[in-house]
Amino acid sequence: MGRVRSALALEQHPFVNVFKLPVFDTARKLLLKGDVAQITDPTLHRRVWMLKGDIPSNNALTFPSDASESLMLAGRFAYVLLRPAPGKVSTLHLEVTLESGPSVRVTFSSAFHHVSANVTQLKLPMPSMPRWSVLAVDFDALMKQYYPKQPFKHLKAVHICSNLSIRTILTSMLVYTFETLPYEAAYPLEPGQCWTDAYDWYWLNQPRSDDPAEKAPRPLHQLSRQTAHGSAAKPSPAPFSAASNSRWMRSSGVHDGAAEATCEADLAFMLQVNDAPVIFGRGKHVIWAAASTIVEMHTETKKQRFLRGHTNTVHHVFADYNIRVLASLQNSPPTLHLWDLASWTPGGVVPLGAHFTEAITGAHSDTLNTVLVVGGRRGFKKTVLVIFDTTDLMKPALLVKHQCDSAIRQAVFLPSEPSKFVTCDGTSTLKFWRVRDGALRNACVTDTHHHHHYTCIAFEPTHRNLPNATLNLYAGTSEGYVHVVDYNKMTVGLTVRVHQGAGVTCVVPCGGLCATG
Repeated sequence: MGRVRSALALEQHPFVNVFKLPVFDTARKLLLKGDVAQITDPTLHRRVWMLKGDIPSNNALTFPSDASESLMLAGRFAYVLLRPAPGKVSTLHLEVTLESGPSVRVTFSSAFHHVSANVTQLKLPMPSMPRWSVLAVDFDALMKQYYPKQPFKHLKAVHICSNLSIRTILTSMLVYTFETLPYEAAYPLEPGQCWTDAYDWYWLNQPRSDDPAEKAPRPLHQLSRQTAHGSAAKPSPAPFSAASNSRWMRSSGVHDGAAEATCEADLAFMLQVNDAPVIFGRGKHVIWAAASTIVEMHTETKKQRFLRGHTNTVHHVFADYNIRVLASLQNSPPTLHLWDLASWTPGGVVPLGAHFTEAITGAHSDTLNTVLVVGGRRGFKKTVLVIFDTTDLMKPALLVKHQCDSAIRQAVFLPSEPSKFVTCDGTSTLKFWRVRDGALRNACVTDTHHHHHYTCIAFEPTHRNLPNATLNLYAGTSEGYVHVVDYNKMTVGLTVRVHQGAGVTCVVPCGGLCATG
């Protein structure tokens, strides 16, 4: 494997969801042509891209739209979740770059009956797929078979054509099976249903048992899914503790100690695990989402209690710093639920379909006049921020609605300011927002020195009663660093590398320590 590809593969570990790349948040990089639409599939109850029309060149979804640009996805394997239209010609192009020579377009089509290859194109018959399936491709083995002198380098572009529905595409160096697919690529199952009875899996050059490729572990999201054998999964203990699989860092450097006892009483944390619903807790309680149910568990007694009311899978859960008010989001249809944790009773239910089609994230302040922000996407172009006043938990009032071009991965409120919050969008820029005079305004902090990409952010909750103290924002990056940002000065101060070969997906500051995962 070349040095460039090795570096890319390390950065993109464990996988990349192609449909969540920045090209899907920038209209100019995404080319839609003909009968192409995003719909909620009646079988999956998930958002999918559906392409119709009998002429592939006239009905297509292409990214990036500029042929001179490249996705630069170095994963050896591609996993395509798709369903061809029965009885029609379906076509999918995956354009790959080789270590030397021209790029090669790998084309799967139901119009082909045999394999043919030339210098620039490899044509492969598409398997008959009467239902939703996973098409798994080993690029290394495929290129070695048909282009033995030109090893695979990276995936350059994707062209999805007519009569095809696509849920998502993953690239990875890991070997996945239907039992180990990550949450965002997992097909839903009914209670008692077996995966292989509902869906199909097709390998192109399946790795042998002695292949050195790393096998993907069973993901955490399966605590809220049915197993491959169809046994119903019950709400179970939280799949992590505050210190397990984490590293602890002091402001002077990396600290390798079991420091969880230091923060047990005061630590309130929110973590995103494998893109599953957020898991968070305070003290000896943890709360998470299992399918459409909210679960709280005491970590010592293991006693659980539940909140029910969602009509579909909960994708996001978040709360104020004191964990008094809980908010949860589902995508189909987009709906916000509020819960009073003090009395363990439901609050208001707010339909969000008028604002966006897919909820992305949310955050809640904890001051007297509580404020809540929810971010979502409308189509594939715009991100929408909606601000609510939740003083009346049963009837939250809409304060502000704001549309922006950049994507949003996470939002956090200042501990002591109900009108100010910060967002990160997976780029090297943090945005500092303020609600004022019925409008949203923002300022940006950009990492011009390291050019790191921010993936998660958090304020230290102990500052909430010290408004005049230095207010530090901790920002994790996809390159494995944590940046400490002075909020008042809007400058990046300390930068510490905490993960080697892996990005930071969650950051939890507490009392001078910072847990990362």
